[in-house]
Amino acid sequence: MPEYLLEYLKTGDRPILDDAHFLNHHRIFRIKKDRNPRNLAYPQTITELSCNWSKFIIPGDLLRLRPETGEYIYYSTIEKIRNLSVRTTKNEGTNYDGIHELTCYIYHAPLPEDYAHVQIDILHTVQSQNPPLNETRRYIKENWNKGYNLLRKKGQVKRFFKNLREDYKFRLALEFEELSEDEHYLVPQDFQQDNPEFSKL
Repeated sequence: MPEYLLEYLKTGDRPILDDAHFLNHHRIFRIKKDRNPRNLAYPQTITELSCNWSKFIIPGDLLRLRPETGEYIYYSTIEKIRNLSVRTTKNEGTNYDGIHELTCYIYHAPLPEDYAHVQIDILHTVQSQNPPLNETRRYIKENWNKGYNLLRKKGQVKRFFKNLREDYKFRLALEFEELSEDEHYLVPQDFQQDNPEFSKL
């Protein structure tokens, strides 16, 4: 294991980067406790799936940063996350009949000790006649339990939205694959470009 400190991950006064900095070939990493590819260890609120960005982290350092979360590293690419779409038509004769599509919203969300931290929120595009809606909603933790969040609706529409939510989770999980152990401490090329002081590792 290379000998270096995790000081490079501290956020300090570094800026939050916008969407233009996410390039399609960049990877995002997530730790898991097992090798089940369908289990991304979602938190109770699935709106904020935490990952780490290859632009700012050597993947193996996730095991040192969060040893309690597991020992297997999974990865996907920005391109795969951006292209994920779960689309269906609801035609049940109840509220919210129409077209529903769930996609991913990935964004840089630095933590004090983890500048590479990113999150994936759900974008829900809905077109319905009852009630009349033609909009895209972004679900975040603050509104997960509020009426704004259609995926938490009760009553007759509960099963439809629960199935839609579970399909999204399943499809997103399939976009990740395990990073082999011999790649854990390889320095990603995009990381080297932004962190030249690590080029000799």
